[in-house]
Amino acid sequence: MDRDKLRELQFVQMLVMDEIHKICKNKGLRYYLIGGSALGAVRHKGFIPWDVDIDIAMPRKDYEQFVTECSKELPKGFVCVDYRTDKAIYSPHALVVMEGTKLVQQDDILNPQLKRYGIFVDILPLDQCPNDNKQWEKQKKQIAKWANLRYRKLSLIYASNTPIERAIKKITRFMMLCLPMSYINRKQSEVIQTYDFLADSECKRWCSMVSHYSLDKLSMPKEFFGEPKLMQFENREYYVPERVIDYLTQLFGDYMKQPSKEKQQEMYDFFVDASW
Repeated sequence: MDRDKLRELQFVQMLVMDEIHKICKNKGLRYYLIGGSALGAVRHKGFIPWDVDIDIAMPRKDYEQFVTECSKELPKGFVCVDYRTDKAIYSPHALVVMEGTKLVQQDDILNPQLKRYGIFVDILPLDQCPNDNKQWEKQKKQIAKWANLRYRKLSLIYASNTPIERAIKKITRFMMLCLPMSYINRKQSEVIQTYDFLADSECKRWCSMVSHYSLDKLSMPKEFFGEPKLMQFENREYYVPERVIDYLTQLFGDYMKQPSKEKQQEMYDFFVDASW
């Protein structure tokens, strides 16, 4: 996708984020820009130039209230989906989607089995981590087990795969037809919420456990998130973690260091087309 169109797409995606922000503000729900979105807010005062993604996280209680109740207040043309409302969804977390839009990734043509939703914002739950390291290691292994099953069921084919690799992935995908993606997502969600019933004193950390980053990096003191604070994002303001610098340092290390030109170009090339 050329850079001018990607820039347009970024502002269209903010229309989705605007609706989420409005509902959360009206209902008193907490959310935080996370990952590359938080990085973009701090380093670029908006989107990372070569990124089109907006990711937010909500504490589990706020997440469930938004997905099951508040999302019904989205205006016409926007919809919230997750594995409970759409069994075809492969994402382990919720999305708010702008209906009637299209977003095409590099390898979509090789994976026609995937259901794409157009332009969306990712919403991830923040769940409690146990203070005890042995319990945390056990939970991580169980999360990884279900994540691996999702990976195998999807068996995504990439342009770089050899004919033998493609054949193996197609066979694996066929063998796992009997295991519904909704079941995988439900079971993983149960594992993720194992310690959510405990008091804050027994679980001092939160973690967005369905993210692609390392769970150890994502497991952070709740104080890092704290009270959401507004920060400039393009010509808007969205909420970021209270101690966003501590958050970014744990996740990225030297978060001000930018990737190589080659890596930036890979990100520019990730999406090949979009319409709205």
